[in-house]
Amino acid sequence: MPTFGMTTFDETGQEWFTWDFKVKFKIPWDPNNPVMVLCAPPGGVGHANFPAMVKGDNGLTPLLQEDAEVTELEWDDATQVSSQWVMVSPGSTTPPIPPLYKEVKTVRKGHPGIDGTSVLNPASFGTPLFKRLLQVNATVDGFEYTPQKVGGMHWPVTAAVAAPPGQTAGYTLHAITVAANTYPFDWRPGAVQGSTIVTGSSADVVVDLVACLNATNGPVVARCPGIGGITDRLVLASGPDGGALSADVTVAANAAAVLYLRSEKQGGAATYGTSAAATRFSFIAVPVP
Repeated sequence: MPTFGMTTFDETGQEWFTWDFKVKFKIPWDPNNPVMVLCAPPGGVGHANFPAMVKGDNGLTPLLQEDAEVTELEWDDATQVSSQWVMVSPGSTTPPIPPLYKEVKTVRKGHPGIDGTSVLNPASFGTPLFKRLLQVNATVDGFEYTPQKVGGMHWPVTAAVAAPPGQTAGYTLHAITVAANTYPFDWRPGAVQGSTIVTGSSADVVVDLVACLNATNGPVVARCPGIGGITDRLVLASGPDGGALSADVTVAANAAAVLYLRSEKQGGAATYGTSAAATRFSFIAVPVP
């Protein structure tokens, strides 16, 4: 139920709502203006009721529509931008449905800009080189040219040779040469592939197939252990020996390198030979991160 504001009582016990105020109106009087209500203090010439001084029941909190109704004005349109809340639905008290309002506004488009140009001068970042890329430098305050760390596949330029029958030790079957300045970054031999067929003078022989870097007895970059017998098919498993040092199987930037494919006798009293036709060899240069 409504409740009244602050009240006072006069000498007769009558309760009054008291309001001290000033009245101001324009001269001359405009009859088209809203009605003006004038009241006098208690015991005066008259009084009037003021419903606005009564606290009414709580209303329903209005809902605001999320999507505003927006109209774009051109950047040079002289119309002032505006914004107002407009009732979409008045709602109701029974059942209690809150009124719904939405924002209706105008916004101005931005001033059209002028198309610019951007020219990248390769000389601004050092000496340009073919296929070099720009990357952030080590001090993180500029750019520098760096090579693309992309390796390629390599294989021998000549046919394989066979280890002649009667071998009692190791024999070089193939070799792959990588010329100097091929890769301007450090790299390692990866995905080393090779195969051959070994034939022993008897079953009492074991031969491994080995790929070595930069020397016939250099660091191992792939190996296939033999199982022995009159005939053995050997296929390389790529990768250095366990515990090998990274530096031993890394080729420095712009350095030349040679990979050797070797048959190496590991044991037995018999001798062996290999097949040139069954021998293959290749690898991929893998950039060091």
